[in-house]
Amino acid sequence: MKVFFKIDYIIQETLFDNKNNYPINFDTVISISQEHCKQLLKKEQEKIEYGIIGDIKNDIFPWTFLSGIQVDVFNTSKNLYTLDLVPPKNGTWKNSAHQLEFERISKMFEFFVGIDLIKNFQIQKIVLLQNKMLEEKFQETYLMQRKKINKPKWLHNQDDYEDIQCRKEIMQKLSKYVDNVSGDELTNLILGWHGGCQVPFVVAEENFSFQKDKIDQGYYGNGIYFTKFISYGNKYTEYRKKRQLFSIGTYPLILSWVIMGNPYPVTEKDKLLGQPCVEGYDSHYVLVKKKSTKENLLDYYPCKYGETPDYDEIVIFNNNQILPRYLIYYNQTELNETYRIIIWVDPNPHHNHKIISKIEKNNIKVVTFPNSYSMKHWLKEKDPETLKDIRVISNRFREGDGEESAGVRLCSWFKDENSEWKHVPFMIYCGKHKLVCDLPKYESVFLANEEVEVYEFAIKK
Repeated sequence: MKVFFKIDYIIQETLFDNKNNYPINFDTVISISQEHCKQLLKKEQEKIEYGIIGDIKNDIFPWTFLSGIQVDVFNTSKNLYTLDLVPPKNGTWKNSAHQLEFERISKMFEFFVGIDLIKNFQIQKIVLLQNKMLEEKFQETYLMQRKKINKPKWLHNQDDYEDIQCRKEIMQKLSKYVDNVSGDELTNLILGWHGGCQVPFVVAEENFSFQKDKIDQGYYGNGIYFTKFISYGNKYTEYRKKRQLFSIGTYPLILSWVIMGNPYPVTEKDKLLGQPCVEGYDSHYVLVKKKSTKENLLDYYPCKYGETPDYDEIVIFNNNQILPRYLIYYNQTELNETYRIIIWVDPNPHHNHKIISKIEKNNIKVVTFPNSYSMKHWLKEKDPETLKDIRVISNRFREGDGEESAGVRLCSWFKDENSEWKHVPFMIYCGKHKLVCDLPKYESVFLANEEVEVYEFAIKK
């Protein structure tokens, strides 16, 4: 199957669906259309059914590095080769392939930041990982998984209606994630973060077999844990630092391709502690929520039906379902009064990529959201006394989020007399600004249809 998955621009999604059924708004993460991808996957499935697998060497897989990339620095005593990608200080890359690969992975990183509650992660360095032995095993597992027929046995438990609905909800979230990372529902191929590794190169070389410093037996199974949330992976690193389980140093997150296969949607709190994979499944998937105000960083438990998750956990039991591909070295900037923050609400943020980059060169942080729900969910966690210098930019129309009145409704929410954010300057940025009706009339409310107006609004004192 010759399908090349290429990141072309920044993508965003809402954190999760909510009770009002706001839609998740994505831009595709692959350079071909979703429909074309599905057609190719269907043809590939037909080949598999007739016993024609194809030649691995002639296939381009989603985890393939861009053409021109040579990962050839021998890193350890076994089979791991690496390549460091660090942005040059003068801004000029000597190798255009390195620049393209760095930008591609950076935009993948921005995708994950986009779905996270915490937005203040910035890349310092990317290390590409290549272990051909692991890659061959991963590809073999991938092709074998495409032959399997996944049967969700949990659907047959009709005794507990709420539990069934909760598991369906879990699988719906996963399906949307898969659809926007690889589109491969036959294998449920995803990208996942793993944090808390003191020896990341050894973990990458031995494919997570080196796990002597595990924190616990595994609440949702005795496997290898991943998440799609950068900040959740980062919590494990911070947890180890606070408990002095790490020596002094900088620790990256590992970003891996993961074959989930037939996942078991977890709703149980304690039954899977230290247990192997549930029989008949290939992985476990659980949505979690913080249950108390304790300072314990890892105080998260499975969501009940109807609850909005904070994070997710992906549990893999077979190392051949994992391909460590990148080490991401990053830092966190403080979102406080030393920064001006622009909250930008628009389901198509890639349309504004150039102006956002221009704004951020002025020591301003732009935090993007696809709809008002995800923005409000993020803002709910913030203190108005800490975020004193913020401004809001919104587009006019958002499907499922107020339609033609989306921007005006959000402006009214901010400017409500009981709002703790009513002092915040607000701008609606719309090419068809004449269609904007009933915009609240305040000195701090603006309407613009030109980038220069948006830029001035963002940077002016």
